[in-house]
Amino acid sequence: MSEIEKLEQAIRHELPAARVSIDETVRGSQSAWLDIVYGEKWVVVEWRGEEGFGVSLLPIHPAYPGEGLFEGPDEIFADLEDAKNRILLLLDTSTERRLRRVALR
Repeated sequence: MSEIEKLEQAIRHELPAARVSIDETVRGSQSAWLDIVYGEKWVVVEWRGEEGFGVSLLPIHPAYPGEGLFEGPDEIFADLEDAKNRILLLLDTSTERRLRRVALR
């Protein structure tokens, strides 16, 4: 099992309601893409065998279809666990809910 497949399984385990898909055909066996949509958030992960996991938070409803794609990752993680934790943090909606509640007071 590849590192991107391990990450996919970890995300599916933590967020069963997330839509998760892998595209390993983009650049061959040394690169793959993982798309994760959860709530109103979309995280894209590019895995490169020699570099690790490039993580980006993109607009779920972009102004134009390619917005944010192919611009390089926002962050790079060599470690799968670090990448998973950052992805879960980016997808966390509880922080937004808390902020909205405070703003309404």
